[in-house]
Amino acid sequence: MTNPDGPLLVLVPTEKERSIIEPYWLNENDGQAEGPLEICGFGPVAAAAHTMRLLTEIAPSKVLLMGIAGGYSEAATVGQAYVFQEVVMHGIGVGSGSDFRPLAAFDPCRSLSLSVPANVPHREVRQTLLTCCAASAGPDDAEWRKHQVPGISAEEMEGYAVAYACQLAKIPLTIIRGISNRVGDRDFRNWQMDTALAAAVRLAHRTMR
Repeated sequence: MTNPDGPLLVLVPTEKERSIIEPYWLNENDGQAEGPLEICGFGPVAAAAHTMRLLTEIAPSKVLLMGIAGGYSEAATVGQAYVFQEVVMHGIGVGSGSDFRPLAAFDPCRSLSLSVPANVPHREVRQTLLTCCAASAGPDDAEWRKHQVPGISAEEMEGYAVAYACQLAKIPLTIIRGISNRVGDRDFRNWQMDTALAAAVRLAHRTMR
């Protein structure tokens, strides 16, 4: 259950992301940490397990998941950050390739709602975030996922797992993702991780108070 006196728990998937986020996070807050900045782990299995442990140990009032994501076409601009209204899981289902049928075919409650702070500007809100077990390998893979799950703006690998853990614990979750790359672009020379994470921290500080 939500602990109204608990801290804000900030979750970050990887040590790499945390090493970039932490200086921005402290600088934006005059060197003071508002609450724990913890690693939830990479991928949905690790994220679910670590999140449940941290929720039990820390008993936060609310949770913020922050990190990078890949953006789909013009729906999410590289170098910008967004708050998401819902998260959907992809990769659990039946079959593979063109025969794959996603979770939606078996669970109509596949979409989990997220907490969107009231003061987030409309231009920085996107509706649907896609959580994947494996990132898109290229443009064709990205287009196939857009067909499978219409309306998605970005993809990552932890949001649904963290959201499910928070839902079970009845603790509100906000997800802010900085867009580091286009979905399917595996050339890391094109990625803007630092810029994306700095944008995510700025958005968090403007909206999570």
